[in-house]
Order: sequence, then structure tokens, then C-alpha cells
Amino acid sequence: MSAARPHAVERLPLSLRLSYGAPNFGLALVGIPILIYLPRFYSDVVGIPVLWIGAAFVLGRVLDALTDPLVGFLSDRSRSSSGRRHPWIRWGCLPLALLSFAVYMPPAALHDESMLVFAGLVIAGWFFAYTAVNVPYRALGPELSDDYDERTSLFAVREGLLVLGTLVAAAGPGVVSWVLGLGDGTEDERRRFAGYIMVAAPVLVLTCLWCTARVKERFHLQAGPQPPPGAAWQQVRQAFRNRPFVILLTAFVVIALGSSLPNVLISYFARYVLHAEELVPVFVVVYLLVGLACMPLWVALSKRKGKKPTWLAAMTINAGFFAGVSLVGDGQTLLYGLLVAGSGIGGVAALVLPYSMQADVIDHDELLTGERREGLYGGLWSIAEKTAGGLGLGLSMLVLHWAGYQPNAEQSEQVLQVLRGLYVGVPCVCIAAGFVIALRYPLDREAHQEIAQKLRRG
Repeated sequence: MSAARPHAVERLPLSLRLSYGAPNFGLALVGIPILIYLPRFYSDVVGIPVLWIGAAFVLGRVLDALTDPLVGFLSDRSRSSSGRRHPWIRWGCLPLALLSFAVYMPPAALHDESMLVFAGLVIAGWFFAYTAVNVPYRALGPELSDDYDERTSLFAVREGLLVLGTLVAAAGPGVVSWVLGLGDGTEDERRRFAGYIMVAAPVLVLTCLWCTARVKERFHLQAGPQPPPGAAWQQVRQAFRNRPFVILLTAFVVIALGSSLPNVLISYFARYVLHAEELVPVFVVVYLLVGLACMPLWVALSKRKGKKPTWLAAMTINAGFFAGVSLVGDGQTLLYGLLVAGSGIGGVAALVLPYSMQADVIDHDELLTGERREGLYGGLWSIAEKTAGGLGLGLSMLVLHWAGYQPNAEQSEQVLQVLRGLYVGVPCVCIAAGFVIALRYPLDREAHQEIAQKLRRG
């Protein structure tokens, strides 16, 4: 059972790229603060122990290992007049928005065990709803163009909108505080996130509906028998026999795991090392703005030198600058900001380019199997992406707990050293390991062009 292959699409108008990328903006609005702000909100304001927060996010990642490839598999085999991906995006965005309200607005009346149960249920539900939207959405991208370089431009727009959404998400709670005149009290913290999600959740729904209305799918599933039980896991095994995919995914997982730790720990680092927690939104905005401004240069370099060399160069610049953060101490906010800006030069590109490379390995899979399986590969990729983020959050919370972290208190020297190691050391080691793995990635421009020509000939 396969999807019919239409004529090749090379150049995509900017309006279509923007329409396709729009949901990434909405997904960033509801998703990014969960990694940046909500861990400390739940530990220091809601009153949930960091040990429990870490365990909950690790468990969520384990569940994602089951749901992500399953949603991708089902998405590949969905039948509707609008395509394989649209129904998931269109009908999944509303439950995700409603669960976002629950995550950002935990009831103040719940305490102790009741709050633990509530938080566990809504966090698990949120991650499943996110999967149901995000996996089919990302699977839509690789099929929109067959061109090696056009894909880089397409995913640069998509991930650029993710960066833009991250900028808004980083600054949003602070803007809400300014507009409402809020302070630093517990009730003010609750009102800050409640006001933020009242805007962010509707934007998510609108961007998803806009995408499904404006972006038409190229591949529709041909009629045929339903796959037998166990077919999903058989296809997973087949995917892991795709050598370029395995190399790319492994490198991405290692790098993303390291990159997730600064996202999770920046508020802790800024508060307890720099003693400048109020500048966290500024640091995040600087990093992302520099990365977004440099992205056109990286796209141009990719078209000139190829995706793999460009990716390796972006990793090197990102880790080279960020390693200097290990030297930053109390009050050195300017030095820290300069190093963050320097790491942003390559940081955004290091996470964008693998998505374009992922589309190429899906073509390689089609040549091997005769099937279009963007959903399956998107599901496996989503596991990697969310596992990296979730494990980064979960394990860092567990390690801080074991080191002796105390909420809203001066931390011991041991905790500060552990925090430095998690925030700076682990990310740099992970990027170095990912660099070595990525050196073995085999698909360059010439290899992909040969694959594309074979697919067009049928």
C-alpha cells in the first residue's frame, strides 16, 4: 500500500512556505515555556518537588516512544478527501490548546497528592496531544518539494517561525507581567502564566487551521487492504535498516540532548550563578535573534557547500562560543550575553539543517521500499526530539535533587558546580560527539540527485 507519486515540485512560493511554517509558531508558543519556565514554576510556586517533576518528564518520554511512531504510522495510512496529514492537524489542535490551559493554569485549590495527580495527568495528556498534531505536521513538509536545496529553504522558514515563536514565548510572560502590573509573588506568577496562555492557545489553533486551509498535500493514499497487525513495528525495523537515517538520527539525538539542557536550566543558572534572573528573556531573545539573522547565510552556504559541511560548521561555532560560559561568574552578565550571542550564530542552524537532511533520507527509504513514509520517519524523529528535550529536563531535575538543590534558597557550592556542569559541560560534550557521528553521513547533493532521478523514472 503506497501513496501515489505526483509530478516533482521544485520551487515553492514564499506564501506557501509561510503557510506551512505557521503551526510551528503556534506550537512554540505553547511548548517552549514548558521547558524554559514551567519547571521552576511548578517546583517553586506550585510546590511540586523537583524529583517528581524530573520523574514525570522521563516517564512522558518513555510513553512517547510508543505513541510517536504509532501516530506516524497511522498518519501515513490515513484516508480523507483532504489528505493524510490534514485531519490530524485540524482536529488535534483544539485538544492540545485545551490541555495547554490546564498545564499553565493548575488549580490553586489542589495541594499535595491531589496536585501531583492532576499535574501528572495533564502533562501526560498534553504530550500525547502534542504528538497527534506535531508528527503529522512535520511529516507534511518533506513531501512538498523534491529539490535538495529547496527543502533547506522550506525548513529554514519553518524553523525560523519556530525561532520567532520561541522569541515571543520567552518574552511573553514578562510582557504579561508588565501589562498587568504584576510583581514576584506566588499569585502574580500564576496570573502571569494564565494571562500568557489565554493568548498563546488560540494562536496555536488559528495557525493550524490556516496551514490546513492553504497547504495542499501532494501524496494521497491509494486504495488497498489494511496493514496486518504488527505492521507498524515491522516498518520501524525497516526504517532502522536505512543507514543514512540511523547516522543522521543518532547525531541529532546526541546534539539535541546537549542543547536541551541550557533551555531547561537557564533560569536556574541566571538566578543562582549570575544573580540576574530578570535578564533571562533578554538572553534568550539575543540568542535567537542572532541565530535567526544568520540563518539566510547558512542557507546560502548550504547551497554552495552542501548540507553536511554546513551543519558541521554550525556545530563548531555553536559549541566554541558556548564553552566560554564555563568562565562566567557572579554579575558577569555582559560577558555571558556576548558568549550567548556568539553561540547563537551557529546554534539555530545546527538544529535546522538536519530537518532538510531528514527529507533526503525519506527519499532514500522510498527508493528502497517503494513507499512514502514521512509519518513513520516523522514519528521516529519526534521521539528523538522530544526524548532529548524530556530527558534533558527530567535528568537535570533528578541530578539537581541528588546534588541537594533547595527551592528559593542560596545553593551550596556542590549544587553550583553540578549546575555549571549540566549547563555548559554536558552540552559541549554532546555536540562534540554528534560532530564525530555526523562525519559518517553519506548523502550529499550528487547522491540525492541520483535518488530523485530514479524515483521520477518510477
